[in-house]
Amino acid sequence: MCLDELQLSSDDATFTEDHIIFLANKYRAFLLKKNYTDLKKEIPESNYQELCLNLEVVKGIDGDECSETYLRTTEKIPDTLSVGTPQITTKDFMVGEITFVSKERIRYVGHNKFLKNIIYAALGPDNHLYLKSSNPQMLYLDSIIFSGIFEDSEKAAELSCESRQEGNCDVLDNSFPLEEALVPLLIELIVKELSNALYRPADEENNASDDLTNNINPNGRARVS
Repeated sequence: MCLDELQLSSDDATFTEDHIIFLANKYRAFLLKKNYTDLKKEIPESNYQELCLNLEVVKGIDGDECSETYLRTTEKIPDTLSVGTPQITTKDFMVGEITFVSKERIRYVGHNKFLKNIIYAALGPDNHLYLKSSNPQMLYLDSIIFSGIFEDSEKAAELSCESRQEGNCDVLDNSFPLEEALVPLLIELIVKELSNALYRPADEENNASDDLTNNINPNGRARVS
């Protein structure tokens, strides 16, 4: 859609898909942060991505000398935006949702005998996700699903459940994580930035005159020598 709009502006300019994808990621993050500064505003699920992450058993959190046993994701978690609420689930419906807490709190959870079956998770300083619980069933987990709104949707797509289940290697085969209501604004921003780059004359003369004015004819179009 972006390429179609750009062709209307200029039929002799070429734009790469990689550049458009880069701008789409940048403006997606901008629109989501701008549109959802109000934390009470509900965010549609179409803005989220689901990551399928594998787990391994480790002793302690990276940078911490404690000897507790944790489950850790083998993959690092991409940076998330400051909007939305991350959720962690498993493929096993009986396990239920995993409680997401801060890395400062993860050290102190799991000792209450009335809450011993709850599985807690926190993002460690090494960007891996750590799971902790007094429930021995936790150690039987081999994977989790992490749902969030990520700053770089292309990077998150590499770990998405959609890519891993269907074997998609091309980012263009994945769904773009943005609600339909914001898509027209996204396209408008991309087309505007690329259209402005079609012609930007440079004033290369080191003098006090505005030589750029001489390159523009009365109807606002650039003169072509």
